[in-house]
Amino acid sequence: MKTKHIKTLFLTFFLGLFVTIANAQEADYINFNGWEFIPWSLSKNQVEDTLLKRNITFDPGHPNQKAGPTTTFVFQNMKTRLAYDSGHLYDVQQYQYFGVGEKEQADSAFNQIKNSLVKQYGQPEIIKYDENGNIMHIKWELKYSVAVLYNYSENDILSDDFENQTYQIFLQTNPK
Repeated sequence: MKTKHIKTLFLTFFLGLFVTIANAQEADYINFNGWEFIPWSLSKNQVEDTLLKRNITFDPGHPNQKAGPTTTFVFQNMKTRLAYDSGHLYDVQQYQYFGVGEKEQADSAFNQIKNSLVKQYGQPEIIKYDENGNIMHIKWELKYSVAVLYNYSENDILSDDFENQTYQIFLQTNPK
């Protein structure tokens, strides 16, 4: 009887430990002081080392770029541009473009990104739609970051007989 009780306690302890470790491995995006897996405090070299460790191919840009140092790569099917200020990561811009006739693909991609962000960050703080500019604007205020998702369309100069909209999804994340 005593052995059975000890086995039950032992099993309960390890199950509790396993659940705690498993839950700790889930990313806490709301309270993370950075973007995805990169802290805001990292330098350009540290960010690029992190990308290499994750087998993410990137373009380090040119050291004397007019706009300042950047790192560009593709992440989660979006072109991603990281910018640095005072030696640290301070701006993340992600975007996807869709051409004329690709409204369904653009809408589908936007909904996937929005749903993923809602899953990571919870419900957004602000949702606005500007009919004049054809812009959807969704904003999340996190503990250490602000993320803003835009979905908009632009007119190409074509005949009125043809669909002339192009579409862009733009996600910008910055430290507070």
